Amino acid sequence: MAPTAQEQAALNAVTEKLIRISDETIDFVLDSIDPPAPGSPFAVATKADLRDAYDYAGHLIYATHDHLRTILAIIKLGSLPSYAMYTLLRPAAEAAVRAKHLLVPTISETERLARGLNERLDNLNEQRKAGADARDIAKRIDHLAKRATANGIAVKRSRAKPGRKRVIIGFGEPVPTDLDLFKFHLRAGAVAFRFLSAHIHSKPWVQLPRSKARATPTPTISSISTEINLMVFSSVLDSVLNLHDANIGHVLVLAGYPTSVWTDMKQRSLPAFGSAAPSAS
Repeated sequence: MAPTAQEQAALNAVTEKLIRISDETIDFVLDSIDPPAPGSPFAVATKADLRDAYDYAGHLIYATHDHLRTILAIIKLGSLPSYAMYTLLRPAAEAAVRAKHLLVPTISETERLARGLNERLDNLNEQRKAGADARDIAKRIDHLAKRATANGIAVKRSRAKPGRKRVIIGFGEPVPTDLDLFKFHLRAGAVAFRFLSAHIHSKPWVQLPRSKARATPTPTISSISTEINLMVFSSVLDSVLNLHDANIGHVLVLAGYPTSVWTDMKQRSLPAFGSAAPSAS
């Protein structure tokens, strides 16, 4: 079904933003931040071998970019699938909120390091769940704890319980959950988290909502359109793009570059994109 003029306009607008932020920009960003400008917070952290947060942020920015670039490639094909765009948006959003937590410009560099160590802790815990050697993981977590203490960062441990050893749950703060990070850093974060997660798990309440049900000749059977809602999709994508945009600006500033560097990059000349924009399948 062809989109309405309003739907097409919304998709065109967010697609142009997607192109400006995600198309052919990642090499520019990564080349600009490493090595960082002398004297910048990133450079100081690098010299002190305390760049954990910046390394993770760079990876998360790339991960966000990779998923957004794939979304753009699908849009350019000419029709949008029913559910897969949200499946791509969910990891893009998660990487973006985690990057924002590391790059918040108002926190101290000690707090930034603590958040970087929390990323490492969470990564080690996930490896352990996947079957990595528990003793090796324990040694690496102990090393993180020593680095935290040496830099004045509190080591947070679980509450004491009979018969259970207290374990490290964070540095400076407990490792935040994905839901917490969505709430902190993304527009309508809690709702967006539930909505995107439901798509990841193919939950009928979000993919086959009763509000879209239509009667059929069989009284006990309803028909539901599976076409993607372009207004909802464009809004969620726009929210993630705005966060990714801010993250790139933050990391460039922390690497010692003025905000105009990123602003000028986004204002580069682009091919026209409008009437040929794709619709829902």
